[in-house]
Amino acid sequence: GFVLSDGADRLNRVRIQAERLGIQYLTLGETYRQFIAAASASNFNLSLAEKIFYSVANAGGKLKLTNDQIQGTFLAIEQMISKGVVSMEELRRQLGDRLPGAFALAAKAMGVTEVQLNEMIKSGTVLAVDLLPKLAKELDKQYGNNLSENIESLQASVSRLYNTFDVAI
Repeated sequence: GFVLSDGADRLNRVRIQAERLGIQYLTLGETYRQFIAAASASNFNLSLAEKIFYSVANAGGKLKLTNDQIQGTFLAIEQMISKGVVSMEELRRQLGDRLPGAFALAAKAMGVTEVQLNEMIKSGTVLAVDLLPKLAKELDKQYGNNLSENIESLQASVSRLYNTFDVAI
């Protein structure tokens, strides 16, 4: 089960993933806190929310997204969780603009075409609780979520340098 009291353990896991993915820890830690708080406020399954969080963070790291892009990605998903229903604004614009191919992956995750997903979203029948866990699995398939693999890029190196300073403070 998911216990919020093991916060130090959770933040340590976030720190390890931030380091692995080359994302600034302060950014990822704050994003994690907000994301889990939004899920909790919406009575969204928190273990599921955490899986979604790490799948999206992994995809962001692999795609070498900036810290701002990663925060924007999570904001879009938080909004879906808060509303309960997936809208075109969040999926195609907010998420899709930052996470290339997100809409196509979402359609694949739901086992429908992009045109069908478009219609389903328009009719308000796509629930966050249904789509997001499936999208997380699809992101893991697409981007290979190997927890021991370090992402290498200039962005990752700079973020790791920031992380070193964060730990030292």
